[in-house]
Formats: sequence, structure tokens, C-alpha cells
Amino acid sequence: MESDDDYSTSTQGTEVPNTPVERASEDREDRRVSARSAVNSTGGRVQKVQAYLPKNLQALSQMKNHVTNQLKGSAIDENLSLRVIRRVLFIQETHLQQCAKKKRDNKGNIIRHQKPAIAKQVCAEFGIGNSQYSKIVTSYFTQDSQQRVVYSTAGRGLKPGNATAKERRIPLTVENRLLMQRFIRQKRANRERVTARQVVDFLVEKGRLYIERDDNGAFEKKGIETACRAVRRFLDALGFVGGMRSGNLVQTKSVLLQKENYLREFIANREAPAEDRLREVYLGESYVHEHYHRNDDSLWDPNDDQDIQYSKAPAKGKRYCFAAAIQGPDPRVVQHDGLAKERKAGLVPNSLWAFCPQGRGANTGDYHKVFDGENFVNWWKTQLLPNLHQPSLIMMDNASYHKFKSAAPKLGKMKKQDIKEWLQGKGVPLQDNMTALDLRESARKYIKESIPMDCVKAAEEMGHKVLFTPPYHSDLQPIELVWALVKGNVGRQYNKNTTMKVVYERLIAEFHKLEQDGHQLIEKMVDQCASLAKTMYEEILEADDDEDYVSTDEEDEEEGIPNNVEVVEEVQDSG
Repeated sequence: MESDDDYSTSTQGTEVPNTPVERASEDREDRRVSARSAVNSTGGRVQKVQAYLPKNLQALSQMKNHVTNQLKGSAIDENLSLRVIRRVLFIQETHLQQCAKKKRDNKGNIIRHQKPAIAKQVCAEFGIGNSQYSKIVTSYFTQDSQQRVVYSTAGRGLKPGNATAKERRIPLTVENRLLMQRFIRQKRANRERVTARQVVDFLVEKGRLYIERDDNGAFEKKGIETACRAVRRFLDALGFVGGMRSGNLVQTKSVLLQKENYLREFIANREAPAEDRLREVYLGESYVHEHYHRNDDSLWDPNDDQDIQYSKAPAKGKRYCFAAAIQGPDPRVVQHDGLAKERKAGLVPNSLWAFCPQGRGANTGDYHKVFDGENFVNWWKTQLLPNLHQPSLIMMDNASYHKFKSAAPKLGKMKKQDIKEWLQGKGVPLQDNMTALDLRESARKYIKESIPMDCVKAAEEMGHKVLFTPPYHSDLQPIELVWALVKGNVGRQYNKNTTMKVVYERLIAEFHKLEQDGHQLIEKMVDQCASLAKTMYEEILEADDDEDYVSTDEEDEEEGIPNNVEVVEEVQDSG
């Protein structure tokens, strides 16, 4: 008869696994037992838990700091070391594959790929220091394969780093971030060089940093060196980078004003009662070339000598230009599954306008040149407005043909006397000594203030409102996400037999698919851009509350204030 001791879970008399292989086998068995227990505890079904990644930088930064603090002082076990080694091998493998392609430049020379910064990349991904990384790789990557050791500090009382978080010399507060942003923004606006050393002086001046001074009043050498290191760590933590900035957005007063006005009207419409809210409509234009493709991620075998390698892609060829509009869900109805298609978010029905430009040079350069005010207004009146069945807020960019005014004369082709007679016919007061430049300037002012845009006039007559997105802010336009989706799907179908006719058929098919089944996808795109707009508006309000505006000399001159007059700002004592 068997005793109870035969089924005891005691470890006495059993051999404890010592090798990595035995421990890995034990871990796999424990996970299988845990999985079976989870199934039994839920009645034979595993409960699925959905993960939600952070959707803004603030939440992501908090999670990142939490994970970093949890990793401080943690021992490095064999599992972590093996993952580090595996990642190193993957990066090296990718580098060797790129070198094996032996791509050549225009002169026929082999392009030599730069060696990847493996240590920096792996340390950032796994949250380990350079010393730990060095110990892991030197223990495993040895000349003698028999002496490879997987580095581990588990069970030996060794812990990397210091788990105690120390107080920063310069706290990472919102106040300090805004202070640094204003300081660097002002320096860059004046085209001045700004480094960590200038930041040290600025923080000392503002009382945010203290450095010991010698008898002559100068900073002590050791004090200034430690302060510079602290400032560099502070700037790195804030995300500031050094060097030239490419693609920099010039935040002129005009752009900032247009941005604030757009966000103010957009948010006001979103926060209005449902019965007063306008339905959001977004429109735009784009194009696709005959040989546009998305095969950069295609698989290939570097060891296959018979694989056909095309030395150069074919020319782009002709292109199809197209325009379309999307709309958000109708804000005046309650959303549910049985909602009619015209009430859901999606492509505005019959709004697609696709054509192949035939003029000389129409298939090269900026595609906007194939659109003009007359054909755009014709599409606006015949394909867009008739298919908008609710009062809508129509948003588009600042292309010149969007602001076409058919009632405005072409001043560039008019003589001085013609401009003068036209202004007199409009009742504009003129002086006898006005030059041709003065007359043209008066005409432009009258056209801007008194003649409405054709699209705005037609939309308002039907109960709609037009809103122009600010320049350089295409990320506020969900139609750009639609273009990326449609053009990407068309490009992935490319092959050597693709013709313009095939491109057109694929383009139409993608828009038809989007119109039939893209309601939820387009609604997500609209909500994504709306969330970004809300974040921008909150940042503007926060900066407006925290920042005291100080005008520059140029702004004073524009307001009519002489430079020799001192402008004193009265500050009320809060105490």
C-alpha cells in the first residue's frame, strides 16, 4: 500500500537543478501548471485581458520612469543575459545582411554601411549600464566556444547600480521645463548659440542653481564642472538635443495666430451641445504615380545567386491626381450598431475626383499645379456640397485654389488705368498722386476684405462653415492618414505589369472599399487628430497662463511705440 509520503511535495532527497537547461525546463513546467490552474479557476476558459499602451508622452514618461525605478538594483540573471546576447546577435545579423547586398552608388562604388552602435542600443532597450553590458558580452563572446559563460549575479549578492533614488540638483518640474523652453526659444529666434554653459548662467541668474564662488567672485572650477554635468543631465531628461535642426517650423506671429484661431473654433464646435454642433468634414488632394510601389520590405535571399536584382527602379511615370472628403459621425444622433451609413463616419459619398493630368510637365514637380480655382470650385459645388446632408464644419488647408475668388480681377495683367477705373467702380477713395504699386496694394486690400471666396460663399448659403487649418500642421488633418492608407494599399499591389489603367482600377477599388467598410477606421482617424488638437489647445492655454508676454522692438514699432520710450509693466504684488 502506498503511503502519503510518496506524494509529498517536499524537496528532501531530490536533486535541485543547477544547470541553465534544467532550470529552464523547470520554469517551463511551472508555467504550464500555472496555465492549467488558470483555466480550471475560470471554468475551463482563459480570461483575455486587453493591454492599452499610453497614448500621450506624459503618460508614457510616467510609465517609463516607473519601470526604470523598478529595474534599479535588480540582479542580472541568466535569462536577462541570454536575451541581451540574442539581441546583440540579431543586430549584428542585420548589419551583415546589409553588407552582403553590396549596393552601389551612382559612381559604381560599393556603399559601405556604418557599424551599428550595438552597445548603446542594447543598453537603452534592456535598461542596463555599460559595465553590465561589457561583462555579459565578454563572458560569452570568447575565442574558445567551450569557455563561453552566461553572466549572472543572481544568488551571489551582487546588484548593479544604486537602487536609492537621489534628489536631482535641478528638479524636473513643469515650471522648469517651461522656463527652459522660453529661454532656448528666445535664443534660437535671435540666431544665438546656446549650449549647456549658457544654460548654467541662466539658471544661476534665475536662482534655480547655486554654485560656490571664490574670493574674486568667479565660479569655483570644481563647482562649475559639476554644475555643467548636472545641467546636461537635466537637459537630456527634458529631451533637448544639440546640433542643427532640420525641417524646423518657423513659428511666426501669423502662423501662431492662425493656429490659435483654428483650435479655438474647432474645440468650441466639439464642446457645443449636440443639437448645435456642426458635423466635421475634412478634404484634401493627393496623387499616386504609375510605378509607385511599397516593396521595400519584400523578402529576399542573400545567398541566392540566381535571384533577379533590378539595378534601378523604373521612372515614376505619369500620375493620377485625386481629391476626396471624409466626415465624422453625425453629432445629432445617438451612435449604435444599426445606424444608417450616412450617419456614420466615413468617406463622403460621390466625393472622389480622380484624373490623369495631360499637360506638359503636369506629371512632374508639385502636384498642386494641376488643380486650379475653377475646377476645384466646380468639384466643390457639384460633388461635395450636394452630398453633405447636415450642417457641417468643412476643414481644408491653405492651398491657393481653395481660396479662389472668381469676382476678383487678375491684377498682374491689368494696367494702371484699368486698376484705377476698377477701384473707382467699387467706390474705393483714391488720391491723385497714387502710383501703380499703391493702386495694386489698394486693390489687394479691397479684394481681401470685400470679395468672399467662392467656396466659402457657396458653403454658407447651404448652412455650412469653412475652417482653414493652420500652415505646417498637416497632423491636424485626418485626410492625410486616409491618403497614407489608400496609397499604401495601391503600392503594395504593384508588379512589373502595372499600367496606368491598372493603377486607376486599384485606386477606385480602394476608395470603394473605404466607403463600404471604413466607417470605424475613419472615425478613429478623426478622433486621433481631434485628440491632438485638444492637446495643442490645452498647451496654448497653459503657456498663456504661465508666460508673461514681453514685446520685442519690432513688435513695438508695429504698434507705433518708439524705441526710445521705455515701456514699464506694472506688476501687482501678490502679497
